[in-house]
Parts: sequence; structure tokens; C-alpha cells
Amino acid sequence: MSTNCDIRHITAQRPATKGIFHTISVFYAVWRQRRALSRLDKSALNDIGLTQREADQEACKPVWDVPQHWLR
Repeated sequence: MSTNCDIRHITAQRPATKGIFHTISVFYAVWRQRRALSRLDKSALNDIGLTQREADQEACKPVWDVPQHWLR
């Protein structure tokens, strides 16, 4: 008979990295987000607290330039 405790124990043993497909999906999501950021107008950028220069700098970063915890 399984309990929730057994399931949590099994889940905790999985490796931190999820493989190449996870990495590719993260890179694709980052690319899409930065592309969308580059298309925002000044009003939308003001709503999220960014200047045009900050948005341009973020949008120009390569997809692999992300916090390390995003790739786990």
C-alpha cells in the first residue's frame, strides 16, 4: 500500500537535471520572452518598471544567459 510519504520519497530521488529536452525548452521559452520584451512599447515597459534601454539589453542577451536554477 502506497502513501503520500512514499511518493515524496521517490520524487526526491530524481536527478536535478532533466536532460537536453528540458534545456532546449527553457532556451526556447527564454527566446520567446525576450522577443516579446523587445516588442513592448514605452507604456507597457513603464507598467513593468523597465526603461527602453534595460529592455533592449535584456532582449539582446543570448538564450543561455539565464540564472542557473532555470536549467535544473
